[in-house]
Amino acid sequence: MNQFTPIDLTRWPRAGQYHLFTQQWTTVSYTVTQKLDAARTVAWCHTRHQKFVPALLWAVTRSMLEQENFRLAVRDGVLGSWDVIHPIYPVVTDAGNLIFCSTPYTPDYGAFYGTYRTQQRAVRLDGNEAFAGPMPENGYILSVVPYMDFSSVSFHLKNAKNYYAPVLDIGRYTSQGDRLMMPVSLTINHAAADLHHVHRMLTALQALLDSPETWCRVPGTGKEMHP
Repeated sequence: MNQFTPIDLTRWPRAGQYHLFTQQWTTVSYTVTQKLDAARTVAWCHTRHQKFVPALLWAVTRSMLEQENFRLAVRDGVLGSWDVIHPIYPVVTDAGNLIFCSTPYTPDYGAFYGTYRTQQRAVRLDGNEAFAGPMPENGYILSVVPYMDFSSVSFHLKNAKNYYAPVLDIGRYTSQGDRLMMPVSLTINHAAADLHHVHRMLTALQALLDSPETWCRVPGTGKEMHP
């Protein structure tokens, strides 16, 4: 875990596109917003007295790990990819400001959930720090804003050369029949990913949200205690 592997640009299938968006059309980023149905995972978490936000953090991270495009980075001037990335997410302080936290991703959702809950109990909300602790080098930013529904979010990443980590905002879900539609906005450097990569990632995320029984298990919570 947390291994960085340099990329051989002479053999990399994306070398041409990478050159285009770093040498010819420099630092081109774009934002895509799409609404996904969170109904099944929300219901699963609520009936088991689990928090929904950590489930969202885990599912988004898992859906991005399937494609190298969302794990790219530059270290010491060398382009490469991480084998894993970790969510960095803001929490609102008592003063109404943001403090950024990060929970290490693990394939075991139960372990991830336990770490998240421990961290949230320990974070200080009465200080003025920007970060709750050291942030991972292989992190990406995910903001969950349950108080706001939106149709789009636009980020402008200035001085973003060599910054390839995705930036996401997820808004409040709203009821549409038997569905809970939730806006998911993703901003990415075009050198890292094209629209079809984003489409595949969002499709993978929707599949996870539709099947919480396959991954969203926390022993000792709610109905999990009574099979």
